[in-house]
Amino acid sequence: MNLVLTGVSRFAESVTASRSRGAILLLAVCLLLFFLNLGRVPFYDRGESREGLVVWEMFTSGNWTLPIVNDAYIPFKPPLFHWTALLVAKILGGVDEFTLRFPSAFFGTLGVLLKAKETGLLPAVALVLDRLEHLRFRVDPETRQAVLRLAGEA
Repeated sequence: MNLVLTGVSRFAESVTASRSRGAILLLAVCLLLFFLNLGRVPFYDRGESREGLVVWEMFTSGNWTLPIVNDAYIPFKPPLFHWTALLVAKILGGVDEFTLRFPSAFFGTLGVLLKAKETGLLPAVALVLDRLEHLRFRVDPETRQAVLRLAGEA
């Protein structure tokens, strides 16, 4: 009986370890695909440069309330993307390709992690977020709680 329990325990440990390795691999793939050379390629379509102009205007004017371009409000655009890019720009000291693409890469990575958790490929999103913070990625506590709530871990 003891031998069976030991075998089951070792199997459970190996499954947990392989899931943990899978989570690390998934995170590494996301980092490579979404973040590698994020700021090296110049803006290549009108949409990116237009959103960049909105963030630049918010950055230079200090008006975080509504997105503005050429002194005209853009009330039909939800400002979450602009606010997130603006936070990155404030941290890094300016608006460039990296600061504008970072929010999409970051939220895309969180989306992949949530989908992996939903399909059972990832045992816990909290473990991955902890590892990200250990690697000096900063996740806003409210964003962390929202992601954990969506993953059913809060």
